Amino acid sequence: MEKGYYTLPLQLGKITEKKEHEKCSLRHSIAQKIHLITTTHFGECRFDPDFGCSIWETDFEILPNVNQWRDKMMASIKDTIAAHEPRLQNVKVTLSVNQEEFMISKGETLRRVKRRIELKLQATITQTNEPFEFSNLFYFSPISFD
Repeated sequence: MEKGYYTLPLQLGKITEKKEHEKCSLRHSIAQKIHLITTTHFGECRFDPDFGCSIWETDFEILPNVNQWRDKMMASIKDTIAAHEPRLQNVKVTLSVNQEEFMISKGETLRRVKRRIELKLQATITQTNEPFEFSNLFYFSPISFD
């Protein structure tokens, strides 16, 4: 597949010095953009305060209803991807939320529990009408035990 898209992070120094910047395929470029959207907090990008993901607004909060929160996040992610990634259509988002336990070393008592969010996205690439899949894991909201 043709590599006509710049990789992230952009190395503007190379561009201004008229050096070749690394390029990637359409699929890789879309995956990079989705990763950037989902790891950015709303308001973090000055050029577009609506660029980002609402997951980070609830980091460290106690969730009274995980299923309701998950449904709200899936709708929010779908909306923000539809608004900021026009190269995709028919976007379907699923999230699974679990707790994961972390230990400092084998045999020790439990030290931390974090929420583990698995994002799966299915869509169609508008330009080629090919299926597109993306998945990512997020860990947040640490809870410590002493």
